[in-house]
Amino acid sequence: RIYYETVSQIVEKTNADIIGHIDLITKFNEDGQMFSVEDPVYRKAALDAVDVLLEKDRFFEINSGAISRGCRTTPYPAPFILKEIFDRKGCVMLSSDAHATNTMLFQFEQSMELARSVGFKTVWVLTPEGFREQPI
Repeated sequence: RIYYETVSQIVEKTNADIIGHIDLITKFNEDGQMFSVEDPVYRKAALDAVDVLLEKDRFFEINSGAISRGCRTTPYPAPFILKEIFDRKGCVMLSSDAHATNTMLFQFEQSMELARSVGFKTVWVLTPEGFREQPI
């Protein structure tokens, strides 16, 4: 709960254009050993943060960086979070969270499939002219 309360304040604290790592708390919990992402208390905390952040009209990141570093096998955020973002007309962008040039665009196909699986038909891309919507 405290993690998500903190995340929900990210725009006020940093004026971030992109909401990244919304469920970073799951990075080392893909197998559910530390906590269950099915727990209604967990889900409520996550979705309460999404609710606050959707009001800020920012982009939400789909991040594949933990895959490239061997911590996960799937991008995050979790599908239930992305579905809420989609249902509420939020926008997403892809990030490999690259820490090296060889992981730029890492697993973007998997990230796009995750976006498609909850209903997204587009993602936003930063271009020299600013953010532009692109079909996936």
